[in-house]
Amino acid sequence: MLLVLNQRPLCVNCDWLSISVRIDVHGTVTAPDGMRVESLCGTNIFKERYIMYDANGAKVLTFCCNPFSSAIPDVVGSVQIANPFLYNADKGWLESLLPHLKRATFNGLSRWDICCDFVPTDAEYKTIRKLTEGSQYVSGKSAGSIFWHSETYKEREVRMAHCLSWGSPSSSCKVKLYNKSLEIDAAHRERCVKPYILEEWEYHLPNITKVWRLEFSLTDCNQIAFDGRRLMFSDAFDSNVLCRVFADLKRKSFVVRMNQGRRKGHKNEDAIVDFLPFNLEGIKSRPAQAITTREPLTEQRQLARHLLLHMQDKTVMMDTYRYSAIRSLLFDLAENPVVAGYLDSMCDGSFAHFVERNDMSIGTGVFDMAAEHFE
Repeated sequence: MLLVLNQRPLCVNCDWLSISVRIDVHGTVTAPDGMRVESLCGTNIFKERYIMYDANGAKVLTFCCNPFSSAIPDVVGSVQIANPFLYNADKGWLESLLPHLKRATFNGLSRWDICCDFVPTDAEYKTIRKLTEGSQYVSGKSAGSIFWHSETYKEREVRMAHCLSWGSPSSSCKVKLYNKSLEIDAAHRERCVKPYILEEWEYHLPNITKVWRLEFSLTDCNQIAFDGRRLMFSDAFDSNVLCRVFADLKRKSFVVRMNQGRRKGHKNEDAIVDFLPFNLEGIKSRPAQAITTREPLTEQRQLARHLLLHMQDKTVMMDTYRYSAIRSLLFDLAENPVVAGYLDSMCDGSFAHFVERNDMSIGTGVFDMAAEHFE
């Protein structure tokens, strides 16, 4: 979702959503029309786990039920929404899927991550550097891990921080500030692991290779009251709720101060640093277009994935005609650089080399590798 604050574009979204549901223990898990459900082995907490896929083969949600521990009621289950559907999804459509999961009804939010993507100003870059040095700090939050990487700067290698975190393991509100462009490899679109985020940035933000994210992870959401009521499933996607809750969390849980030594107990007179101003007065927002199906580009990625899995099937490898047809179609799909990057990531770096090894292993010797597509 795009926000324009003092002529500065920001992207505020829900990045993780797990909900608690109440189920009918005698109910069944069914697939809506055009979708399918797959039953998998359970987790450390629940004996049963199901994954629901849409018509294009994309994972929509994970549903867990039947707890091992008697301390958890049998009627309690858990639903986690897949990350792509948190950015461009119809909340009404997602909620309509719950009755198919043993007649599940919403019980409460289990984990809710709210994030704001932005391109830092020069002053904000300095603040990030000072937070890593310790000359500035986040008031009231215990500092967590700092992750580093190496970059070449003025012909020499320097160490740069790309992820800072705050909040103890038991905290109900953890905070992260990190280089999101680096995490999803936004500089190389063909290798970007989350193209749906990149598409939003390209449309709204000025420089997709320098985007940082401030993220709040809430794990005890039932204690949060919004306008005097508890949060509901639809609130997790509502642009008004997202902005107001993010603004309140930033005001209370991410106050950056200079380390001037003016802290005495609960009294803190260290100067406050103005980092990522987020005043909702006069703010303009525009939610992303709601969709219930995947973008065409993602459909190509899903098709490429299924074809690649089929090509590794022993019965297909023994059938030269089927193998050749699948292989040819994969190379056609790989003409799209994003699909090519996706295939490379599934083949440990090089799709062309993977196919070459496959060809040699079955001894066909009749295929033109056309490796120039990937050079």
